[in-house]
Amino acid sequence: LPPGQYQLRVVDQAGCDFTKPFEIIKLPEVMTDLPPQISLELGSSQQLLLNINLDLSKIQSIDWQPRTGLSCYDCQNPEASPLETTDYRVRVVDENGCESISFIRIAVRTPDLWVPNVFSPNGDVLNDLVWVHGPER
Repeated sequence: LPPGQYQLRVVDQAGCDFTKPFEIIKLPEVMTDLPPQISLELGSSQQLLLNINLDLSKIQSIDWQPRTGLSCYDCQNPEASPLETTDYRVRVVDENGCESISFIRIAVRTPDLWVPNVFSPNGDVLNDLVWVHGPER
C-alpha cells in the first residue's frame, strides 16, 4: 500500500466487529552516488568517496565488489589501488532492508616505460630479476 491513512477492520466468527485506524508513513529512500569513472596511474591509489543520503547509523551493510584492490570492502570510503582497469559495484542496505547500488570504473593508466621498485634476488625464482617494462616493438 502507498503511504496514507487506512482503516483495519476485523470481524470474528461471532460477528464482533473491530476497526482501528492506522497510517503507513513514507520511509526515507536510501540513495548512493559515485562518480562514473576516475583515472589512476598504475601503482597509485585514491579514496573512493561514496555519498549516502542517510546517517551511517541507519545503514545495515555496505558491500563493495570485487574486493581486489580495495583497502576495505564493507566501509563507506575505501582506498582503491587496482592493478588494472576495474569496474566496482557498491551495494548499500539500510535498516529497513531497502538497497541502493552504484557503480564506478577505475581506469588504470600504464606508463609507457616503468621499472618495478622492489625485487628479491634470493634465488627462490620469485622476483629475482628486475625487468624494464615498456611497449613491445
